[in-house]
Amino acid sequence: MWKRACDMADVTAAELRRARQADRDAMDHERAEHDEMLSALVAERDALRSEVEALRGDASETEAQLNTTRDELLQARAALEVT
Repeated sequence: MWKRACDMADVTAAELRRARQADRDAMDHERAEHDEMLSALVAERDALRSEVEALRGDASETEAQLNTTRDELLQARAALEVT
């Protein structure tokens, strides 16, 4: 009887160890998936930041050109008024 109880306890313990290992494996897999998603999001964020900085530079150039064109227009209007 004692032997059978010990054998059953060993089987139960082995099943519990396998279940815990399966849980750990599942968590490790899920963690790896989350790490991959996080890495992808960080890369996308960095790419978007770079794009925003480039667009800001373009906007600054466009604004400078607009100001130059406005100044030229004002000068042309003033020249027309003088004549």
